Amino acid sequence: MKTRLRVPFARRAKLQLDGVKYRLAVHVGRRLRLALDLAARHDDATRRSGHERLTPEDVERIARDYGASLRQSASSQLEVLERERRRLDRELGSNAPSTNRTTLAIRSCIAELERGQITSAINIGCGLDMAFYTLSGLYPKVRFTSVDFTDEHRRLLGRAFPDADRPNWRTITGYALDLLQRGALRGDLVLLSGVASMMTPLEWRAYATELAAFAKTVVLTDVWYAAPNGAPWQVPLPEDVSPSEGVVVAGVHGGCYLHNHRAILEGAGFSVRRCDLVADHSYLLDLVADRTRTSAGVVATSPAA
Repeated sequence: MKTRLRVPFARRAKLQLDGVKYRLAVHVGRRLRLALDLAARHDDATRRSGHERLTPEDVERIARDYGASLRQSASSQLEVLERERRRLDRELGSNAPSTNRTTLAIRSCIAELERGQITSAINIGCGLDMAFYTLSGLYPKVRFTSVDFTDEHRRLLGRAFPDADRPNWRTITGYALDLLQRGALRGDLVLLSGVASMMTPLEWRAYATELAAFAKTVVLTDVWYAAPNGAPWQVPLPEDVSPSEGVVVAGVHGGCYLHNHRAILEGAGFSVRRCDLVADHSYLLDLVADRTRTSAGVVATSPAA
């Protein structure tokens, strides 16, 4: 099943123009170091393309900088969280289509949880985890685990929402790939929202291989970008991307990777059940995959059956 492109032509043209602007910002930034550091982050993503994992120094630096950033912006983050909760209450209370990444992630997770075969879930690279804050309240019998480099985001959630302290929801800090390889992180449902685009192709493949050892279903929502040099109707689909190399793009998040998610997940032992492209400020990828076999080659029972 190919990726479905659910984006009006006029919206594609607008996003195409945005892609050109970001590409120009990268070229300008390489000379002037302007454009909100887009160039430096794009170059860093290019440099990391051949790496399979973050180094211990990378992990330490990210945890330190991320935690400090959250502490410094605590007041504004609390306001953002409250606005986000009101928006989620409004959107989840209706059947209207959404182009918000968190809403897409929650709706996809709810669809899987309603099947009744999921007893535990993990959110890799959870950030300010409004998804699991919402879901842990709706499904008290399911065990939810949020994972990120720092627990500052959980502290902020606790300040914003007193009911965030729930017995069925915990937070683990550390590098998720290390935790997976040590067997310290397991769950029937795995959510990656805005995370795979920050991984190199080799790193994402390593994650997928680890997930195939236990996960029944993977829900992936992430940014996607049009090819800056193409025409508005030439939006690259995930299956058009080289699974070994990926594509480094300069977008609103700096250096990001576009992956052939289908090839990577199917190579690890998953079957992609649904893959859609929708449009927000950029394109958004909305994907659900079921495990069909473990990394050892054993056939697994699909939740979709």
